[in-house]
Amino acid sequence: LQQDDPHGPRRWVLKTPYFLAMLDGIRSVYPNAKIIHMHRDPLQSVLSTSSVVTKTLGVVTDDIDPRRIGAHQALVHEEILRRAIKVRRKWHKKDKDRDEGGEEDGLGR
Repeated sequence: LQQDDPHGPRRWVLKTPYFLAMLDGIRSVYPNAKIIHMHRDPLQSVLSTSSVVTKTLGVVTDDIDPRRIGAHQALVHEEILRRAIKVRRKWHKKDKDRDEGGEEDGLGR
């Protein structure tokens, strides 16, 4: 993203929940990055991504089962959040000065 930006380096906002599964990778490439983990109603997030998947599939097929897509996206979101929580806990234990979240912000709940 940064290399192809004609305006040069600037802040990024990566809002898709799928980036939560890549936190360690993002931090390894950009060690000084400030990552802000926004919390969103899981139902709204699953509905939103399911809608995008449904519309994307609609470009190539008419055989779409929204309930199946929604169920799958719920499982995907659950795994992504599980991974993100694991990484955030690891960061919190390793570098309490850098990780402003962790156990105190409800990740353990």
